[in-house]
Amino acid sequence: MKTIVSYKIIPVYRIILECLKGPVKPEEVVTLKLDEFADKNFDINYNVICDIREMNTILSKSKIDESKNLFEFFNNCGLISNNSSLKYSIKY
Repeated sequence: MKTIVSYKIIPVYRIILECLKGPVKPEEVVTLKLDEFADKNFDINYNVICDIREMNTILSKSKIDESKNLFEFFNNCGLISNNSSLKYSIKY
C-alpha cells in the first residue's frame, strides 16, 4: 500500500483533517504536524479529525517514549491549548 500523510485545514468549519495511510514512519507524523503549525491557516483552537483506519506502523518502546516527549514539548510551547479535547495516553 502506498504511504499517504496529508492534512487539509478548512477555516470556515474550524477543522483540520488529517489522513495517514499505509506504512507511516513516526518521523513522517512529526513532519506533518510541523507543516500544519507552519500553515498560515493553522489555528490552535481548530478541531482535528485524523483518519488512521488504514495506517500501519511499528513502534518500539523508545519511539513511544520519544512521542511522549514530543507531545510534552508541543504542550509546553502552547501548540496544544489547555481547552483542547485532545486526549493522550499510550499503554505498553
